[in-house]
Amino acid sequence: MNNQTHYQTLGVSQTATSDEIKRAYRKMARQYYPDVNKSSDAEAKMKAINAAYDVLSDSQKRADYDRFGHQTYQQGYQQPNQQYQQQYSQSFESMDDLFAYIFAQQ
Repeated sequence: MNNQTHYQTLGVSQTATSDEIKRAYRKMARQYYPDVNKSSDAEAKMKAINAAYDVLSDSQKRADYDRFGHQTYQQGYQQPNQQYQQQYSQSFESMDDLFAYIFAQQ
C-alpha cells in the first residue's frame, strides 16, 4: 500500500464526497483491523488506511494533497509552507551573519 495514493488506499475516486470517504474508511478499517484480521500485514495496512483517512477527511489537508501530491505526505502531514521554511531557512547567529549572507549573494 506504500506506493498507492490515499485515494487508492481507500478505494475511492478523487471526486469522492466526504461521506463516501468515511464509508470507505469504515469498510477498510473493519476489514484490516489487527484484532480481526490476523494476517501479518494487517497492522501496516491499517496504518496506511488511517493515514489516508487523516488527510482525505480534512478539507484543508485534502486540498493540499491534491495540489502538491502524494510525495508531500509520505513522511507525515506538514503544511507546505512549513516544508518550504524547513528546506530553505537559514540560521543566522547575528546580524553580521545575515548581512554577510545577503551581500555575498550579489
